[in-house]
Amino acid sequence: MIDHNATPDDAASIGDAVIELLISERMLLDTPNSECVLNGVGYPPGPRLSEIYNFADRELAFWSELTVNGVKVHAERYVNFFAFPVFEHAICPACKTLFSDDESVMDQLYDCVGHFINDDRLNSLRCPKCSVPTRCDHWTTKPDVGLSYLGIEFWNWAPLSHSGWTLSIPELISNRLGRTMSNGWGKL
Repeated sequence: MIDHNATPDDAASIGDAVIELLISERMLLDTPNSECVLNGVGYPPGPRLSEIYNFADRELAFWSELTVNGVKVHAERYVNFFAFPVFEHAICPACKTLFSDDESVMDQLYDCVGHFINDDRLNSLRCPKCSVPTRCDHWTTKPDVGLSYLGIEFWNWAPLSHSGWTLSIPELISNRLGRTMSNGWGKL
């Protein structure tokens, strides 16, 4: 999940509030460790997941059968690099044109990601159709590539938009914390 409205000043406190909410709802355990996520510390799944997710015949009970399985908060410049292997499209905010594999858009997006991560700068992408330059974080991408100051990664969880969920985690966060979270996903 990605919070595009978080700032460098409030990202950590928002991330903490999300984790506290998920712990209070028993969706996460309150014992962070380095085994449940890659590269860092995360929170393992809690006992309530078996109550709020109905898995299909060919799915695993991911909360109990996978070793790398947890939630990790990134309260810093965040890019969902895992989105790029499964990238579907980008949409120009000015003319609403959808670009699925246009190299000129992708090259600009890669450059923008590099400038954001390395220099904390959000460059503009020039639309190949309407020629309007628009800051890259205003483009819509599927999956969402982030370009934000708060990302929350759900390692090896079913996509939060999957029909198996009987409770929407993004809606819970919106209703309880007043935060709008974008659904991002990806693959290693």
